[in-house]
Formats: sequence, C-alpha cells, structure tokens
Amino acid sequence: MERLDREPRPEETPPEARPLLRILRLLKPYLGLIVVVVLCTLAFSAGRYGRAYLMKPLLDRVLVPVEAPSKAPPVEAGSLDPLVERISQALSRILPDSLPDRGTPEASPAAEREVRRSLAQILVAAILIVLITPLALFGRVVSAEYALGRVHLDVQQKLARKLLALPLSAHAQRRRGDLLARLQVDAESLREVLKLVLQEFGVSLIMIAIGLSTLIYISLPLTLISTVAAPLIAGVLLGFGRRIRRRAARRQVRIGEVFSRLVGILSGMKVIKAYGAEATEQKAFQREATRVFRADMRVVQDRVLSRATVEMLNSAAGFLMLALGALLVLQGRYALTPGDVAAFATVLATTYRPIKNLAKGYSQLMEHLASAQRTFAILDAKEDPTHESGRRPIHEIREGLTFEDVGLVYEDDQGRPQSALKNIQLNLKRGEVVALVGRSGAGKTSLVDLILSLEQPSSGRLTLDGHDFVALDAASIRSRMAVVTQDAFLFDTSIAENIRYGRPSASESQIREAARAAHVDEFSKDLPDGLDTAVGELGVRLSGGQRQRIAIARALLRQPDVLIFDEATSALDPLTERIVQEAIQALRGDRLIVIVSHRLGSVRDADRIVVLEQGQIVQIGHHDTLIEEAGTYRSLAAS
Repeated sequence: MERLDREPRPEETPPEARPLLRILRLLKPYLGLIVVVVLCTLAFSAGRYGRAYLMKPLLDRVLVPVEAPSKAPPVEAGSLDPLVERISQALSRILPDSLPDRGTPEASPAAEREVRRSLAQILVAAILIVLITPLALFGRVVSAEYALGRVHLDVQQKLARKLLALPLSAHAQRRRGDLLARLQVDAESLREVLKLVLQEFGVSLIMIAIGLSTLIYISLPLTLISTVAAPLIAGVLLGFGRRIRRRAARRQVRIGEVFSRLVGILSGMKVIKAYGAEATEQKAFQREATRVFRADMRVVQDRVLSRATVEMLNSAAGFLMLALGALLVLQGRYALTPGDVAAFATVLATTYRPIKNLAKGYSQLMEHLASAQRTFAILDAKEDPTHESGRRPIHEIREGLTFEDVGLVYEDDQGRPQSALKNIQLNLKRGEVVALVGRSGAGKTSLVDLILSLEQPSSGRLTLDGHDFVALDAASIRSRMAVVTQDAFLFDTSIAENIRYGRPSASESQIREAARAAHVDEFSKDLPDGLDTAVGELGVRLSGGQRQRIAIARALLRQPDVLIFDEATSALDPLTERIVQEAIQALRGDRLIVIVSHRLGSVRDADRIVVLEQGQIVQIGHHDTLIEEAGTYRSLAAS
C-alpha cells in the first residue's frame, strides 16, 4: 500500500504529475470563462497603460508643444471626429482666446485650434478609459471567481470520492488529523494556486507584456536601459522560490501534526480528564503549535526578503532610467522629448506594480504548491481494487462462501510485508451460525474484511456461490451483507434515521419492526420523542447497549443474507449482552450468521466454532467438543 504521508522527492515526480501543470488542467472545463478573463484583462491593461501614455500628448501637444504653434499644420474643422469637434468647440468657449507665451512666436489661430483639438482627443480617450476600465475589472474578477469556485467544488467532490474508494488499510495508516489538514488546508491551497494564476500571474503577465510593448513604442533605448535589472530579478525569484517551496512543505507536515494532536485531544477528552492530564496535553499541543509557528516564520522571512530585493532592483532601475532619459533629452539624442520621458516614466511606474505582484505571487505560488502536492498525493493513491468497473453483480447469496488456501499480506507503517492470514481452508454455509474466536491479533478481523470484500486475498481463492470474489462486484456483495461492530457508530440524527441507514427505502412500519426485533422499542418508548429522538453526535445521549441495539436494528432492516457480529457484545454489561444474544438467536434461520468474539460464552450455541491462532485455523468444531480437546480453545476458556 502506498504511504500517503511520505512526501514525494522531486526526482520521483514524473513531468506529467508536476503540481502546477495538473492544477492548470483543472481549468479545462471552464476554458470559456478563462477566455473572458483574458479579454477583460487585456481591456483593463489597455486602459491602465492608455492613461499613463496620455502624459506624452498632454505635454508635447498641449502644455509644452514641441513645434511652435505658428508652425503647426492647419486643421480643418470638418475633418474632426464629431465628438472631438463638439468637445473642441466647447473648449474654445472655456479656454482663453489666445494661448499664453511658451517661448515660441505668437500663436496663430490654427495652432490654437490644434491645441484645443489635441486636448479634446485626450479628453475623449480619458472618458473611454474611465468607462471601460471598471467594467473590464468587474468582468475579470467575477469570471475568475466563478471558475475558481467551480474548480474548488470539483476538487472537493474528487477528494470525497477518493476517500470512499480507498481501501481500509489506507485509512488505517493515516492519522485523521493529517487527513483533515490535507482536506481543508491543503485543498484550499490548491484554490489559492489557481487564484494566483488567474488573478495575479495572468493579470501581471498581460500587463507586463502590454507595458513592455508601450515602452518600446515610446523609446527603445530607454526600454533597454530599464530592463538591466530583469535578469537579477528573475534570479532572485527562482532562488527564493525553491527555498520557500521546501520550507512550506515542512510547514504543512507540522500543520498535520497539530491537527492530529487536536483530534487526539477531542477523541480522548474523557480519558484525559480522568487521568488529570490536561496540563500534559496542553504542553504537547503548545509544543506542536510552536513548531508550526517557527516553520511559518521561516517561510514568511523568505517571502518578504524576496519581495524587498525585487523592490530594491526595481527602484534602482527606475532612477537609472530617469537620469539617463533626462540626459538624452538635454543632449537632443534619439529625438526624445519631455513628453516621451514623462510618459515613459509613468508607463514604467505602472509596469513596476505588476512586476512586484509577480514577485509576490511567485513566492506565494511556491508556498501553496507544496500544499497542493499533498492533495494530489491523496488523489493519486491506489484505490480499493474492488471498486473496479466491469465486475459481475450478484442479487442473492444462495449457498455461501468458500476459502481455498487463502492468505492475506499487508504492509506495516514502515512498508514491510506482514502476514495476517495463511492457508485458510473454510466453508461458510447459508443457514448456519459460525463463530470466529482467537486471541487478539489472531486474524479474526482480517477474515471478516475478506468476507465483506474490504480486502482481497494475497494468495489462494475466495468464492461466493462458486464464483471468484475477484470477478464479482463488491458493492453488490456488501448489499447482501450487514455488520454490527463493537463500536456501534451512530449519526447525529434520530433513532429512526439511524435504523433507516440500513435500507433508505424502508417504510415506517419496517423500521418499527426492525426496532422491535432488536429490542430498541423497549427503551425508545420511554424517550420523549420515541424513535424520533435525536441520539447526539456519535450517539452520546444513549448508553452503549442502546447504541448496540440500534446498530442491530439497522442490520436487520437490511434483510441480509450474511449477518456479521464483530465483537458486538464485548463492551456490554451482562444484562444487555443477554438481550443482544437473544436477538441473535432469534435471527437463526435462512441466513449465514458470523459471530466474532473473545467471550466464549457468547458462542456456545454456534453450529461451528473456528479457532484462529497467528493467522491460521487451528481448530474447528462445536463448543462441547472443543472444550474437551487440548488446544487453543480450552486455553481461551480457562483464561
């Protein structure tokens, strides 16, 4: 069984399984929304850079014309755009009749009209930018958030399906706290990765591309000067990104340990209080939480240092560009104008913001990718082979089950193979009561797991009515079986609903009949709401015996062909055990009943008793026969 808590090494991860590529593939069903996001981002970016670029015509054509107004070409009113013409005419009534002295020959009426036309064009562009930019921002954010929400919902559904499809051995190897951390914290990190890609990386890259194009359009020499820091910035991002990802992966492991500690505290609260261990648990939790804090601070330090370094490089490049730009204008080189330098500086400042966001987003991306990879570790885990499609369904168990030299091997926490069952030869017939007894670890639970098709034999052959289990549909097999375990699990709902779980389509009369057969009615009639009484979380409002009777009623309502009692009476008081035993005896008839117990008194009346020792069958027989033989059974009876 693959260990889910082992973090994969980089060299173990195939290219197609790299987290970022896999995360991006989750967006495939929503490509239409992604196209909307890109188009809105392009419109938004064009508006932002258009606003910055307006500095050039404002300076060169309105405030500080490059050419003397008298030399400006005449402009025919009829050639103006209607909107621009109307605005120009309005400006002629607002602006003074003659332009102020700008160090040029006296302005001619044609030059004045040219200035007003330029100002009108700038105003029209500004109005369009003011209208388009917020609409594009709204469309981008709403579309991106909808796509992110849908992907997050898809991932949650995949995780839920995966958890239900994993074999029991995988759940046994997992700490519940670490699993909760992966489902909550790590799955949310996957959403954050997509959010960074769509709303940080996507926007920033598009804005940088448009900004760079605008800068090149204004002045190629100034653009080359401004990009001297780009290689240094890329090196800083890559270097810190690797460190952040490694440290974030270690932090997520620490978070899983904190969740595990919390689950242990909540699960063992009664024992903790009984032994006065509150202070001990508090110190243990504080120790784990402190480790998370320290690991998180290492990530924060790297993230902030990365952003600060990028900020320093950006500022240095900006000041260098301003100094050289001013020098080039004074020298009259490259035909640069004050408007060029002003517009370039404004566009460059607008471009620095997405560069900073890209640096910030990259460090966060590396941080969240470490968490997302843990989510994929669950999604990639091997599923229970009994969930494979194409198997033959069954509708009834007519004869029984046969074990033909069956063996079962599993892996321990260190991945080493351990033998649970060896050379099992056993025939379980419908209509009989068979008991499985043995010391702890003898293999009783493993045998039950095989019967329920929760595990598959590692060797040998297990058949049902002559058909190999491997070829049969596990869900249909389990639909003909029911199990009552030692810890009767109840949902936080009413008694009736907990019984109905055995067969959701059952009628009220069938539920009442199952409750009567399991002696549930004997205590439910004294409750305020009868069978509609809420049992509380895990059935805390009921006694152990009452919970066990409800579990038996649930099993009976299923009307199974095979009924399994797995240590169902081991934690009950003698009176309640006797009631449960009477219920079991009443169920004898046309079904196979399997009783797993370490209390030999509860198996005296079984048709056959199967004695297991170290994963093997050592004795089979009736109580009276086995008690006379020297062997494990008599040893168990004497202990």
